[in-house]
Amino acid sequence: MLEIKGVQGTQISIPEVEVNVDTVYKRTNIERKSQLDEHTQQQMEYWQYDEIQYTFREWLQVLSDENKQMQESQRLQDVDINATQEMVDFLLMQSAEMPMTLNLKQNKSKGVDSMAMYIVIRVEKKARISVEEGQKAYKMFLSNPNFAHLKDDVDTMLLADGKDNLIVDLI
Repeated sequence: MLEIKGVQGTQISIPEVEVNVDTVYKRTNIERKSQLDEHTQQQMEYWQYDEIQYTFREWLQVLSDENKQMQESQRLQDVDINATQEMVDFLLMQSAEMPMTLNLKQNKSKGVDSMAMYIVIRVEKKARISVEEGQKAYKMFLSNPNFAHLKDDVDTMLLADGKDNLIVDLI
């Protein structure tokens, strides 16, 4: 790896990454500049940038490291999203005495309770992690006295989805 600061060039454009036969050029801080030519007294346009030159092996390592960082960032975002969903679930359960709907009119018209549908969605989502996680979510929701009356609807929907393995005893 070779790092060069303040490279100047008169190319038409400067790509941020350029791949040549055996070298990859990564450019940053790209700026268009102009300067008065002392001989011709005309403004000369040029580019100035910082450049790192990598061998292919080094470049592959850079890409691998960036990929690992993006995966970790995605994992942390997933954790944040799951924590937010858990908080929404908690708030819904805390305010269960208030009327709750998910505005699933098509299900209401079929006689399906919106909260029951929400519980099924959450249980099935947890089950994608593992059957045990889905069962824990099932138990968490339906052991709440405010949702106990939804058990039959939730069970019916889980059975219809072929997810009867998520139905557990609440005792």
